[in-house]
Amino acid sequence: MTYEEKKELYDFHKENCDRIEKERLEQQRNFDSWLLKLCAGSFAVSFAFIEKLVDFSTATFKLFLFAGWLCFSLCLCLSIYAFLNTEKACHFAISQEWQQYKNETEETKTNIKTNYRNIIAIIINQICFFLFFAGVLCLVIFLFINI
Repeated sequence: MTYEEKKELYDFHKENCDRIEKERLEQQRNFDSWLLKLCAGSFAVSFAFIEKLVDFSTATFKLFLFAGWLCFSLCLCLSIYAFLNTEKACHFAISQEWQQYKNETEETKTNIKTNYRNIIAIIINQICFFLFFAGVLCLVIFLFINI
């Protein structure tokens, strides 16, 4: 392999790594925004409005309220884990990208591993989506029953 071919291949893999790192940083910004909105929105609004709309001492079906708060809490915890999982998935993708570069330049054939963290990320996102809407639904049901 000539120097120019190696340089072209290096630039290709460097560009891919830069793109992955840019995506990781964007995900981190989105995560921070998402976490802040969920925390401030779901808990603060539910605490403030439920206290003003419903007399908690006489409220019925409090289980819906607690279930909603539990769904929001689990969603937040899974979102934090999802962020950590995404971090590791990006680092893994970068290392695999450089392994592929090494395979192509040195004509060695080491195995490129499958990134199972991408599958975990998809599953966690679906669970978080379900938990968030289940939490909202539980709070709405609690309010409709007690208003």
